[in-house]
Amino acid sequence: MIGWLREYAGVGAVALWGRSMGAVSSVMQAARDPSIAGLVLDSPFASLEQVALELVSGGPDGDRPEGVPNVPGFLVKSALRMVASSVKSRAGFDLYKCRPVDAAPTCFMPALFATAHDDVLVRPHHSRLIFDADRKSTRLNSSHL
Repeated sequence: MIGWLREYAGVGAVALWGRSMGAVSSVMQAARDPSIAGLVLDSPFASLEQVALELVSGGPDGDRPEGVPNVPGFLVKSALRMVASSVKSRAGFDLYKCRPVDAAPTCFMPALFATAHDDVLVRPHHSRLIFDADRKSTRLNSSHL
């Protein structure tokens, strides 16, 4: 789509905005395309595996969304492996590679992060993890200038 915008619509600078999985897609695209002008990231998760585990096991504070039973981590990981295997065989998509926190260090464009303090689906610390990974890369790279 970005190539089409540039080639056929005459668009120059392109910024990406996304919420949740859309924010994750924006980070991962920006890691591959340094010509992206900027990012607006609303509630991105650091890794799909981590957010899935936190939904049933609780986040860093131990809180779970209301009505969600406490499920031991080993059961969640086993179920996630089965789901990941099914998704990979059907769609060719590896859930374990959906880790924007690993892609963020190669993003050098400005990024605006937004998150809600009370979000129980994608907890605020996910944005912080991506933000810190992005900042670390900027500091490391700026030291070489």
